[in-house]
This record gives sequence, C-alpha cells and structure tokens, in this order.
Amino acid sequence: MDFARNNLLFYASLPEGYSFAEKIQAAVETGFTEVSLWVPAVEEAVSELGSLESLREFLDHQGMQVSVLEMLSSWPGETDVAKEEAETLAAMASALGTEIVLAGCLSDTIEDRPNAVSNLRQQCRILEAIDCKVAFEFLPWAAIPDIRSAETLLDQVGAENLGLVLDTWHFARSGMDYEYLEERLKAPILCVQASCALDQPDGDMSLIEETMHHRLPAGEGCLDWRRLNHLLQQKCPDTPIGAEIFSSELREMSLQQALAVLYQSVPGRIGH
Repeated sequence: MDFARNNLLFYASLPEGYSFAEKIQAAVETGFTEVSLWVPAVEEAVSELGSLESLREFLDHQGMQVSVLEMLSSWPGETDVAKEEAETLAAMASALGTEIVLAGCLSDTIEDRPNAVSNLRQQCRILEAIDCKVAFEFLPWAAIPDIRSAETLLDQVGAENLGLVLDTWHFARSGMDYEYLEERLKAPILCVQASCALDQPDGDMSLIEETMHHRLPAGEGCLDWRRLNHLLQQKCPDTPIGAEIFSSELREMSLQQALAVLYQSVPGRIGH
C-alpha cells in the first residue's frame, strides 16, 4: 500500500541561490506535483513573476499545485491582527487554488487562552469561506508542544475545517507517542511533513537549532519508521505528504541533488 499524494515539496527545504522559477522547474523534473509555500516565498515569487495571477499561470503551466500555505501564527495575540493575517492568507489561497493553510503557535506561552481559541476559530471561519482547511502544527519548544495538547486545542476551537499537521521530527522530539496516534487520535491528519531526529543529539544543541540544521531523512534516526509508515497508511492514505528536511548538509547540495534526496525521503518510497 502506498500514499495517493506523496509528491509534496516543502519549498523551504531547498538550498538558496536559485530563482523561484528554477526551483519549481527542477522540482517538476524530479517528480514533484504539489508544493508548500511560506508567505515570504509567495512574495518572492510575485516579485519575480509580477503578480499572484502570473504566479498561478506559471505554476499551472508547470503542472505544479500550491496545496499548502504557511502559516497562521498570530491567533494567540490581538484579534485584529489575527483577522488580518487570516484574510491575507485567504486571498493568497484563493488566488493560488490552495486547499490547506497551516497554523501553529510560535510562542512558549498563551496568556489569554479563551481569546486565542476565539481568534483561531475566527481564522478557521475565514478560510472555510473559500473552502480551505486549516492544519495545526505542534512545536516541541512552544506552548502547544505535542499531539495531545494540539488535539485539546482543536477540540476547544471546534471548527469543522480544522485538523492536524504531523511533522514527524516534532513527533520524535515531543515523545514519540505512537500509542496515542494509533488508538486515541480523533482529529484528521491533513498534512504530513516527513523527516527524522538524531538518535543522540549534542547536549548543548537547542531544539530550534537542531530542527533548522540537523534533520535527517525519513528512514533514519530515532523513529520506528516501519511502525509509523503503517500507521500513516492506515490513518491518512490520501493526505499530502512530503519530506521537510531542514539540514545544513542539504543546503550545501546542488538544487538537483537536494531535490533527489527530498523526493526519495518520503514514507512509502523508502522501502519501509
């Protein structure tokens, strides 16, 4: 059994020094058909190509779909700022035909939980109006650090278009709670970001330094990939899945070399 949508490129994983058009064209040649873009990458592409409409035309011509946009992060703060952020992402998503917008909490505390929940609910409604789903990503160093706390938040928000991102590096560093994933998780997994964590990281290395510079390809590192691959195939066989490998080694590769590593480093394609 394989995944139906395992050709998702996480654009932020790619080395620098290439234009947006060069990266996308090389990705398509490698075999990618979907891409996840951060807002700065969209802005970079618009600056290069002229407009959102020109960007969409270029991507359509290449056969590349912007399936995922990242991310909604202002919801723990002021309501007006959160609303404006959601409207900005909604406009981009509508123009690009995006189906999933990612959300996350970047701060280590949430001072006003009821207000934050209300803000995220409002953001979900804004995206729901354009038929777009919101996928929440937990971060081990932040206020929503693991899959249990993420599902608790989703229950509080109660939005029908809200589900989870499973970043497998974050899953590894938040405790590798396979049992919860297998037996208790009720929220849908809307997007999978595949990579792995070191078996024994440097004790002086922060989580943020490790996640941005020392991720490993899926199939390596501390995770039980046979178990996780089976679990994902059962839980979300139709979910967009790709390799998100933030790695200093990957950034030093040529664009074609990096794309080849990312393409081969997806569960279902690694022989587990």
